[in-house]
Amino acid sequence: MQKILSYSEPIRTEPSADTRDRARSDQPTSTRFGWKTFELEHHRLRQAGELIETAPGYRVCLILSGPVSVTWKTGGRSDCHRLGQHDLSMASYGDFRTLSWDAPFDLMHLDISPKVMAELSEERGDAKPVELISHRGVRDSNIANIMQMLRKESEASHCYGSIFGEQLCFALAGYLFERYCVTQPKKTANASRLPGRVLNSVLGHVEERISESITLEDLAKHVKMSRFYFARLFRNSLGQSPGQYILDRRMDRAKSLLTSAHVNVKDVARLCGFPSQSHFATAFRLRNGVTPSQYRRMVR
Repeated sequence: MQKILSYSEPIRTEPSADTRDRARSDQPTSTRFGWKTFELEHHRLRQAGELIETAPGYRVCLILSGPVSVTWKTGGRSDCHRLGQHDLSMASYGDFRTLSWDAPFDLMHLDISPKVMAELSEERGDAKPVELISHRGVRDSNIANIMQMLRKESEASHCYGSIFGEQLCFALAGYLFERYCVTQPKKTANASRLPGRVLNSVLGHVEERISESITLEDLAKHVKMSRFYFARLFRNSLGQSPGQYILDRRMDRAKSLLTSAHVNVKDVARLCGFPSQSHFATAFRLRNGVTPSQYRRMVR
């Protein structure tokens, strides 16, 4: 019986009695975290099965449990690999194939929008289309580590803001672009720093929107740069990523507000751009070692 998987939705199976609940998604899609050009999903395949897949983006898949034998069928050819924990597979945009597996296993996959790879190609001075080489059963600790950090970011309910998850995704996209593309586009010269007036404009923009959600795309658009190029110049200018800087500014503002008895903790969270009081409390404790309420008692 044929199963069909749409990669913009959680895994679903045919509703027959013998295959119902064969696969399910443990995590909702990462669109709820505000990642506009990436989609991360965690799935648990409960039984052996088969499906047809067509990836809408550049796909990286990390095996979280095993072992399991997985067979890819493309154009009449079959390719079978015995996979275990931390093994990876990669597929380029638009790849169409049949996938089958012989045992239950967990996996997570990240879909990267073609727009991101086009940006990378343009930044490096090459307008050629980018194709990711298909790999199955490979090991790459750099990719696996980033994928695990993304998983933890999503499981932490996004307490630091979407820009952290986005930056991890962009780091992975850049690594894939350099290591696993069919051709290596020529590189441009090393980036310098943001001009003073541009940097001041960005920092002013952050201060104006500190109570709102701020993404890497927002900041890059503000100065009419690509996200990759902007992030590189920003780090060269201040010695930290945009996400780290924004979190620092949110924390500085939170500490200032907590010294006032007239602003409750819930309002401090809102004024500092955190989606909820619980997210704020988690981020504050991780950064400062105490809860917001404990900090308030210490400084008063």
